[in-house]
Amino acid sequence: APTPISPATGRVLHRVRGYMNCVERVRRENSMLASFLEDGKLFLDDNGKVVLQLTNPMALMLLEGVADKALLCRAVAPELKKTPKSSDLIIEMPDEQEAARDTVLDDLLEAASDTTPQ
Repeated sequence: APTPISPATGRVLHRVRGYMNCVERVRRENSMLASFLEDGKLFLDDNGKVVLQLTNPMALMLLEGVADKALLCRAVAPELKKTPKSSDLIIEMPDEQEAARDTVLDDLLEAASDTTPQ
């Protein structure tokens, strides 16, 4: 039987569907920022925080600005069905050890539950 993940070993992250739609909404207002977001991944953690994992340090620097964070919040709102506050954003470049501790619940799990006979 699988061992439950304790909070000390990592986070449980829920992948947000439609991330590329978010990037396209950003592109309409800031094409340079959108180009740095394309390789990112968007999650919700169990505390309701929006976690954006990026692979480019330049993207982190661009998202330090209040206006760019607000743009990102507006861009992810349709996928989340609510507009997050900037304080609910966690923008990170995780290293391999940190990423290995996290458990990512993918939409594959949701798809599997949708096909379960009733």
